[in-house]
Amino acid sequence: MPDEVKEMLTQLTPKAVMALAEALEGDDPKLRLAAATEVLNRNLGKPHQSTSVEVAAPTFQDLHLQALQELAEERRQLRAIEHDASVGGDRPLLGGSK
Repeated sequence: MPDEVKEMLTQLTPKAVMALAEALEGDDPKLRLAAATEVLNRNLGKPHQSTSVEVAAPTFQDLHLQALQELAEERRQLRAIEHDASVGGDRPLLGGSK
C-alpha cells in the first residue's frame, strides 16, 4: 500500500472510530449490531472458524487391484482378437490385405 494512502487512513481513523461510537448509540438495531461486531472484531480479533476435511484417497491395495483388473481386461481383449484372427483363416486383420 502506498505511503500516502496509509497516511490518509491514519488521519481518518479517529473519524471512523467516532462513527462506530455514534452507530453504537443509534436507533437502528442492525446498525448497532454491525458497529458492535466491528469494534469487537478489531479489538479482540475475529472468531476462528473450524472446518474439517475428509479425503478419500484410494489405498495402495485398491490401486494394485485396479491395475490388475485393467491388465486382465487387456489380456481378454487381446485373446479375443487372436481368436478372431485364427478362426477367420484367410481374412485380413484390421482391413489390411494379405
